Amino acid sequence: MLDYKLYSDLDYHQIYINASKELIEVFRNEIVELHHIGSTSIEGVSVIPSVEILPVVKDLNKLDGYVAHMERIGYSLAQTSLDGNNKYLLFTAHKNDIEICVLIIERTDCDSLERKLAVRDYLRTHHEERTAYKLFKQELNRLTQVSQELQRAEDEYLKEIEAKAIYWYRLNN
Repeated sequence: MLDYKLYSDLDYHQIYINASKELIEVFRNEIVELHHIGSTSIEGVSVIPSVEILPVVKDLNKLDGYVAHMERIGYSLAQTSLDGNNKYLLFTAHKNDIEICVLIIERTDCDSLERKLAVRDYLRTHHEERTAYKLFKQELNRLTQVSQELQRAEDEYLKEIEAKAIYWYRLNN
């Protein structure tokens, strides 16, 4: 079972700031934007103690040389996708009992960036949706066995939120 804590129990924003400073030291001018995404970026949502950071870089192909730098500051390369439209690098680290996930995308991947920011901003500004999302995450935590059916239900729920969020985001940005 996962350990869920309320947003207010830890200062996730400060953890994001500190980790972002480390990333800027590593990637320097390759980073165009940095965003705090995921559950810990949304106040009042029960979360797994995990901070998700979304750096947007100029060119993912230039980042091969940075893997060793990331390893030196405690990150491991978890996933890589440099083919097609969905290009990313995913690094993870465990620091002070908190998982830090760094999902690096290229600035040309506007769709992925828009989706991530739309969901975050939508849940930040829509109290009822945020509460429903929080309850959904808590219910998932109570279930000890994850089945394909449960995974499908979670995917459908998240796609529904994403669709509403993107519609709202485009109207407001």
